[in-house]
Amino acid sequence: LTVSPDNAALKFGLARAFHADGKSSHALVLLESLAKSSDASARALVLYARLLAGVGEIEQAVEQYKRAVAKDHAAAD
Repeated sequence: LTVSPDNAALKFGLARAFHADGKSSHALVLLESLAKSSDASARALVLYARLLAGVGEIEQAVEQYKRAVAKDHAAAD
């Protein structure tokens, strides 16, 4: 990220790694940054929605999930 701080794929991969390692708060920070971009991937938005729901941010989670499905119907759980 130091070399390419705006690399969305790299941020998403790192967020997934943090999440898999049980570091959800670190993942949330990266995913929040990605979600601010209009070109955030549907997969990133779905993971963001899941993590938001996990910390009780249900309204935000639903909003991000809807954004994800609107971008790519295949992203639906």
